[in-house]
Amino acid sequence: MLSLCYENNTSYTLTQINGQRIYRKAPHAWSGPEPSRNCEVFIGRIPHDCFEDTLVPLFRQAGELFEFRLMINFSGWNRGYAFAMYTTDAEASNAIRMFNNYMIRPSWQLGVCPSINNCRIFISRIPPTLSSAEIVRLLYELTDEVVEVRVRRSVASSAAIVEYKSHRGAAMARKALVAAANAAWGSGARPAVDWSLPQSPQLLKQYREVGRWTPERGVELTRVPESGAYSPPIAPSYTLEPWSQARRLRMIHEASRRHQAQE
Repeated sequence: MLSLCYENNTSYTLTQINGQRIYRKAPHAWSGPEPSRNCEVFIGRIPHDCFEDTLVPLFRQAGELFEFRLMINFSGWNRGYAFAMYTTDAEASNAIRMFNNYMIRPSWQLGVCPSINNCRIFISRIPPTLSSAEIVRLLYELTDEVVEVRVRRSVASSAAIVEYKSHRGAAMARKALVAAANAAWGSGARPAVDWSLPQSPQLLKQYREVGRWTPERGVELTRVPESGAYSPPIAPSYTLEPWSQARRLRMIHEASRRHQAQE
């Protein structure tokens, strides 16, 4: 983990861990509880060669930043999106007003909208030798508050999207799985664990096996037909209005397409 002062300003630190770089208020510069989730905004359509030296001064124009998280990939480029948490929800609203559709470069507009309470994590590079039932059982065994596990299988590896009852449950599970998954999967596996991006109904159809576990009944798997739409039995984890969710999803997809075109 890298930790250093940013712009010679000892009120903030810059830390890199788990695929994100976090510019955050230093402990001595903040007292009281952290700002609420209503103080956080999502920033999409960021140029992949644009970093904190440009983004932090820009978004500080809307108010006092408590934290700025830029998603980074293995190559060192950013992944096209970030999260900015302000000290008040009024400042977050101000950032959306000021910077949604802001022209950061010629013909390149940022997209800014409210953040969401993410209750899903994404696990990739699961060994294909593990059955779907075993994947479901392991995830229930290793983590708490699991609602359901969606599995996508291929010849080379499997992947899963795991839904939890709360954001806190998902955050605790993500930490636990980063440490425990390698040993749990066996055979020298190196699964990747990260937050799941919002998934469109079309993308979720690729995760065709939906599993749950109870002590009484064990693992129960449901296979979603290729042509059928999956209807979750519980309320969605994401609580934004549909237009806001769709806009955020669109921004992430656009960032992914640009990144693929640059590779």
